[in-house]
Amino acid sequence: MEKEPLRAEHGLDTAKSTPSKIQIGGEPLFFIYKDANGIEMKIANVNNPHICKKEGIIEVECIKKSNTIEPKYSISNVFDSELGMWFGVIMGWDSRAKDLRWKRFSIGDRRTYDLSKHSDRVEWSVMSRSTRLVGSPYAKGKPLYRVYDRDAEAKEIIAKSTIRSKAMEIATNDIAIEEMMDIYRCFGRNPEGFSPVRLKAELIKIAERSPKEFYDAWHNKNRGVVIIFNRCLSLGLISGSASGYMWKDSLPLGMTEQAAMDYLISHPSVLNQADLESKSRDVYRNKFNQMSSREKDFWGDAPGEEDPELVELHMAAKLMKIDGFRNMTKDQLQKLVDEASAGG
Repeated sequence: MEKEPLRAEHGLDTAKSTPSKIQIGGEPLFFIYKDANGIEMKIANVNNPHICKKEGIIEVECIKKSNTIEPKYSISNVFDSELGMWFGVIMGWDSRAKDLRWKRFSIGDRRTYDLSKHSDRVEWSVMSRSTRLVGSPYAKGKPLYRVYDRDAEAKEIIAKSTIRSKAMEIATNDIAIEEMMDIYRCFGRNPEGFSPVRLKAELIKIAERSPKEFYDAWHNKNRGVVIIFNRCLSLGLISGSASGYMWKDSLPLGMTEQAAMDYLISHPSVLNQADLESKSRDVYRNKFNQMSSREKDFWGDAPGEEDPELVELHMAAKLMKIDGFRNMTKDQLQKLVDEASAGG
């Protein structure tokens, strides 16, 4: 493991620099350096993780590349006005120019920073505040470079993939038809006219296209309130206009959807009434509940049928009375359905 450099490796004369009184995790936030004129300067300590993160690979790449000419851009130091400290490496004092000498970093066409290395952290802490870098808090003029944080990109891909998997797991599991209808309405859609199997297929599509929205809707701590609100909205019990949302055109709920739902949360009796009345008015829900158990079994979804095409093949197999279809592969089933169709 790399030994953490202290003041000497910051380019500071230990006799002329002192650490800040505030330390986090045993590391000062900055070092105070006095120049030849006795003027104090705060030099950022990049070993402090609150000043600069200590892990990850960051790539800086020239926006406009040339096969023959390498960009002649370099940077030595920056002053972070928000933090009130300097970033860079002091190399000494130029007695002739009466000025500090700072180490200069040449960026070139591309530069990779391994933030586990102290030298790379120092340079990145300076470059990240460059006026010519896209995303820099001090960016101005025409940018020359853009950043590629490969670790951050990888983490984002993993996070999105994880959310998509979780959303699909929810959508493809056995969900009661009433609950499918309610969740479908949360996305501003009307379930009327859909069979349960088609409704499930629609929920799978939503989970595929908008996994985060689907996952967040399912795990919303106020999901019950959101469901009741959207059900009432779709059935006309709650109406919305420029003047806000109303319960049965008589009780103001709030100017926005969130305000209306907050009202329902704080008035349990109104929420309960909205739940009961919306369920009794829900024609599609009532129609399904009135089905015989045999009808429900026919239209219900078999476990694991996350593939809408497979769902439809199972429906066709039921209608054509193909025995043992649930144990067949999709290709086997497709062949039998095609043969039965051709012979019918």
